[in-house]
Amino acid sequence: MTSSLTIFDQITSKDIVNKPFPHAVVLNALPQALVEQLITSRPTVGQVAAAYSHAERPAGQIFAKPGEKIHLRSAQILSDQFASDSWKNLVKQCLQASELKKLLTAFAPAITTEYPHLESEWGKISNWEIGQRYVDTAADFVLLADVQLSYHAPSPSRMVAERGPHLKITNKLLVCHYFLRIPEDTALGGDLLLYELLDNAALQYGKDQQVLNTESLKLSRCIEYRANTAVAFLNTSRSVQTFAEHGGTDYPSLYMNIVLEFAEPLFSL
Repeated sequence: MTSSLTIFDQITSKDIVNKPFPHAVVLNALPQALVEQLITSRPTVGQVAAAYSHAERPAGQIFAKPGEKIHLRSAQILSDQFASDSWKNLVKQCLQASELKKLLTAFAPAITTEYPHLESEWGKISNWEIGQRYVDTAADFVLLADVQLSYHAPSPSRMVAERGPHLKITNKLLVCHYFLRIPEDTALGGDLLLYELLDNAALQYGKDQQVLNTESLKLSRCIEYRANTAVAFLNTSRSVQTFAEHGGTDYPSLYMNIVLEFAEPLFSL
């Protein structure tokens, strides 16, 4: 596919692959000049870590541990002075309801198949109102969206992963990762791994929805961690995925994390 001005323009219902769960992969999602601007004008890991308050760090350390994920919410990116215009403009664009509805429209057949009750509860998918997470309230919108800048801490001496195969939080409907691999990062790993369940296995979960009985999983697809690649998927009880181990580099993994979520869970564990 050719490059377009928005990440979601290149995702249609024809591009959705149903195995192991509904997902789409877009190569060359944005013009190369913009990709280079985003990478070169990225906030520093120190700036992101200072704004990220979910983990305690030893004194003087930016990351609590190798592989740790830290991120800026869209509300932070749009208000923080250290975010460049390139980042702010892209985040604003990705938050527009007209853009997010392109993603919803592409996944609409998969959504109605997986969750046939949603349209009876919320009306036609194309009419769903979308607000901004951490800014708007769920009482006023069907879905809340967020666009995060995410880093995974570098690990110069060994391969590490943020966590093993897992499910996303169960109220998330759609997730889109947009990779912005730093050119100097020539290390192995960081790919997105999609898993299928063996013989409809009953999975067991630990902290952060991690699968404990990983012997019940089979790797189905490996999507290379490469700049300007977007991967969108429908979150279901089968949508087990993770980022592969990444190490032997002083550079963090960098990507945008776009989510659409309901106030209530879509499924139980």
